[in-house]
Amino acid sequence: MTVSEVARLRENIANEYMAAQWGLSGLSYGTSKHQFITARMEHMSQYCETLGTLVGPQQTQEILSATLVSLPEKPERNAVLGVITHMLGDTEAVAHLTGYLREMWETIDLLKNKFGEEDAQKIIYASGPALSMVAEQ
Repeated sequence: MTVSEVARLRENIANEYMAAQWGLSGLSYGTSKHQFITARMEHMSQYCETLGTLVGPQQTQEILSATLVSLPEKPERNAVLGVITHMLGDTEAVAHLTGYLREMWETIDLLKNKFGEEDAQKIIYASGPALSMVAEQ
């Protein structure tokens, strides 16, 4: 058994579980929620089986329990980035995407600090056509 292999499996289990949970609230875009969540849970089961061959059933249960208890109830930024990377692959394109997400969150935080939550929301969700009319003038 290698510690890094167990850690990798634990991380994969965590990412699949969080993806399944967040699939209920929109992460499953482009597929049915049922199919998305079922696929995540099947992947998680496969990781658990592999973990079981490395450490045995008792320790697998302990690791699984500790992993699931440690997960955030609501999506946290680093966890979201981890799930996206896990689901889409650790590629250059995904690295760009996660970089853009970090920049977006920094921008949103700056807007909230400068204008407050409510006005930041108005700025973030400002409609496109109104902006194009200003640009035409």
